[in-house]
Amino acid sequence: MMRMRSRRARILTLTSVALVAILIVITAGVYAAVKIELRGITRLPRIDSKQRPPKYTNALNILLLGSDTRTGKHPIGGRVGCSCSDTIMLAHISPGRGNVTVVSIPRDTVVPLYACSPWH
Repeated sequence: MMRMRSRRARILTLTSVALVAILIVITAGVYAAVKIELRGITRLPRIDSKQRPPKYTNALNILLLGSDTRTGKHPIGGRVGCSCSDTIMLAHISPGRGNVTVVSIPRDTVVPLYACSPWH
């Protein structure tokens, strides 16, 4: 009887040690994967008001949004467009109005959104 308990205790101990070792390996792997994923996030330095570039009050930024509605068209099924934004553009008109820069953003653009503060 004593020998049976000893064998069961040894099996239980080895099983417990193996499970703990597996759990440690999995935890270390998940931690490494998260660190690698978050390594690409760059941090912004704290903005110092003494080192800011000069503020141009006559520069102009305009957000242009195009709509997908089609008034007057009656397709089969009764739907008239989806009122989706099909054009997204950001226009920057430089001070003095001598230069215009326009950036077009594709409608189906998806970017990851990380919840972290830039002030570390």
